[in-house]
Amino acid sequence: MFRRGAWVPLIPMRYRWPILALLGITPTLIGVDYLMGEHGVALSVVERAAPLWLWGWALVAAGGLIEVGYLMRWPRTTITGLHLSGVLLAVIAVGLGWELIDIGMGGGFRTSWLYLAVALASWWAALGYAMQIRGLPKGDIT
Repeated sequence: MFRRGAWVPLIPMRYRWPILALLGITPTLIGVDYLMGEHGVALSVVERAAPLWLWGWALVAAGGLIEVGYLMRWPRTTITGLHLSGVLLAVIAVGLGWELIDIGMGGGFRTSWLYLAVALASWWAALGYAMQIRGLPKGDIT
């Protein structure tokens, strides 16, 4: 009844760069938010595990590595930033998810899902770039 089409969802370069830039801008902006302080906001057990300034600078560093890596065309720098961003955002997502679901803070799981989605996108981009610089066959990276 339904046949799969031949379309391959590749994003043209002029639109790809803004999308990829978001992978670097997102942890940077979240980091700046932490550096500005979350006064009066309930923090998850994960967020309370380290000072907000540490979370902030770690996220800014991850975003900075991604952005510098893209601008300078340094794949290993980009990959390092993407992995760091993925780890930090995934840990924050788990903490937020645990708090929001466990104590019924409202917001359901949408907040933690947003962090987790960016974390996963970062990891998949990092893995794709790693495959690319290892010289795997083009069919594996298109």
